Amino acid sequence: MKMNDLSRLKFFEISNQPFVFDRETSQVILLNEVETPQLVQNLRAFDKGNSFSYGEEALIDADELFDVINSGPASTLVNDLKHVKPSYSSLVLPIASQCNLKCPYCFAQTNHGGFSFPSYNEDAIDRLLDRLHELNGDTPTTLIFFGGEPLIKFNLIEYTVNCVKEKYPDMKIGYSITTNGTLINRKVADFFHENNVAVLLSMDGYDNEFNYRKFRNGKSSVDRVLKSIELLKSSNVYFEIRATLTSDNPYLYETHMFFEKLEVPYQIAFAYPSENTSHSSLSTFSEDSLVGLRKAYNRLIEHYVERSKKGLPFYDKLLPKIIGAIESRQKLIFSCSAGINYFTILANGDIHYCAHLMNNPEFVLGNLYDRKLKNSFISHPITPKAVDQIAECENCWIKNLCAGGCTSQKISEKLSPFGSYSRRKCALERLQYEYYLKLYVLSQSIGLTQP
Repeated sequence: MKMNDLSRLKFFEISNQPFVFDRETSQVILLNEVETPQLVQNLRAFDKGNSFSYGEEALIDADELFDVINSGPASTLVNDLKHVKPSYSSLVLPIASQCNLKCPYCFAQTNHGGFSFPSYNEDAIDRLLDRLHELNGDTPTTLIFFGGEPLIKFNLIEYTVNCVKEKYPDMKIGYSITTNGTLINRKVADFFHENNVAVLLSMDGYDNEFNYRKFRNGKSSVDRVLKSIELLKSSNVYFEIRATLTSDNPYLYETHMFFEKLEVPYQIAFAYPSENTSHSSLSTFSEDSLVGLRKAYNRLIEHYVERSKKGLPFYDKLLPKIIGAIESRQKLIFSCSAGINYFTILANGDIHYCAHLMNNPEFVLGNLYDRKLKNSFISHPITPKAVDQIAECENCWIKNLCAGGCTSQKISEKLSPFGSYSRRKCALERLQYEYYLKLYVLSQSIGLTQP
C-alpha cells in the first residue's frame, strides 16, 4: 500500500476516540476497531501536515485499515442522473412580490429593498394549473408558495387549492409554504391543517441585537411569530423552523438552545451571498467568526451528550438527516435537484433554476408555456456539474457530502458554477460536517433520542 492513500482519509478525535472518514466510500472507521498505535500517530501528523513514520509497522497497520474500508458495503449514489427522472415535480411559486418585514440579508429582494418579479393573480394561477395538468397529469407535484411573504396573498392560496379540488381532482398536488409567520391567524392555521399544507417558518431565534427579522417600522417580529407557533401547534399543523444566522451573530449555541426549548423541528443555516449585495458583510465569515463557531459547536456536542444521557429528544432536523446520510454512506452527486425536478416559476411562466436567482433575467432557463419545453435543463450553462467533475473538490474530504455546494451561491459571489466555493465558505462547510461527524461517532456509543 502507498502511504499517500492516506490522503483519502480525514482524521478526527472526539472524547479520546480516534476515527477517520474516507471520502471515497463515505465510511467512518473507529480506529479502536483496528490495532493501529503507529497509524493513529501518523494520521494525526498527516492531518496537521507534518512528517510521519514509514516504518513496517505503520504500513501493516494502514493495510489493515484499508482492508476494513474495502470490506464495507458499497456506497449509495443518491442523485445520480441515471436514477433521477427529470420532471416538474417541485415548483416554487413566488406569488407575492411584497413583504411586511425588511430582513437585510433577504435574497428575494434587490439591493434597493424591493422585488423585481411580478406577483401572481388568479389568471396566472389558472394558466399555471392548466399547463401543469397538461405536463404532469396525475404525477405527484408539490407547489411551494413563496414570496416576499406569500400570506399577503392568502386569498390566492385559497383560490389555488380550491381550484385544484374543483377543476383538477385527478391531479396529485401537495402544498408547502415558506412564510415569516407574522400573518398566521386561526383561519390560516386551520386552512393549513385541513389541506395538509407543510409549513416552513422562517425565524432566526430569540430577540437579540443580531436578530434582523424586523417589521418595516423597526419593531421585532419575534413575539408575533411565537404566537403563530402556538396557533400552528393547536391546529395540529406540521411545521418546521428555518433560522438564518448572520456572520456577525455570536449566538449559535444559544440559538440552538432556544429552538430546543420550543420543541419544534428546526434547522439553522448561515446567511449566504445573493444578488442582494447591499448587506454582503452579513454573509462574509472571517477567520475569527469561524473560530467562534468551532467553540459553539464544541459546546453543542457537550450539550447533546448530556441531553442524551437524560433520555431527552433533540429537534435539530439536520442532525438525523446528516447522521443518517453518514450511516447509510450516501454519496451526493449534485448538491440539490434544481434544474432537474425543482424549479422556480414566475407569474409570467419564466422558469428559473433557483429562487435565489429569480431577480435576474439572465438566469431564466425557459418559459413554462413554450410548446417546445424540455423536461430538464441539465445541459444548460449554469446547471452544475457532478461533483467528480469539479477539479477544486477532487481531494476535499466532504466532496460527497456537500457535492460541490450551492450553484446559486457561487453565481452570486461571481464564481464559476462549475468550481468550488470561496476558501472561507469551504472552511465553514467543513466545520459543519466535522460537527455532525463527531456527533455521529458519539451516537454509536451514547445514542441520540429523536422526537
